[in-house]
Amino acid sequence: MNLQQFRAIAPKLDDDIAAVLKKYGLERRKRNATIDDRTGEISYRMTLIDPAHKGADGKATSPERETWKQLAALYGLKPEWLDKEFSAGGDRYKVTGLRGKASKNCVCITRMSDQSKRVSTVEMVIGGFAREKAAA
Repeated sequence: MNLQQFRAIAPKLDDDIAAVLKKYGLERRKRNATIDDRTGEISYRMTLIDPAHKGADGKATSPERETWKQLAALYGLKPEWLDKEFSAGGDRYKVTGLRGKASKNCVCITRMSDQSKRVSTVEMVIGGFAREKAAA
């Protein structure tokens, strides 16, 4: 199988794997694929989410949400920014968590226009909320 062939089946493969993971209470977080003409490696990152462990908003929590609650202030971020929206580069984003092991792009965000999950620097998030405050 080459990279083009993998790309053709990847969406169906992701759907099939997601169905199995859901059955066992897991969530697919990330897929990486490195494939050349002869060999390939595909890896998935999964996260266990306990549906019984919910935040004050009633939503199931995630490791990134819990890390935000515990460590946001150490990064100069405000705990109350979790689940809040800000603007940057002409787009709206919502803060969804913090990756404690990442050194640069450690803030988890969702771009509101297409609901794509992304990561950002602390500086971008602080700047976005500063612009929100100045505009108000």
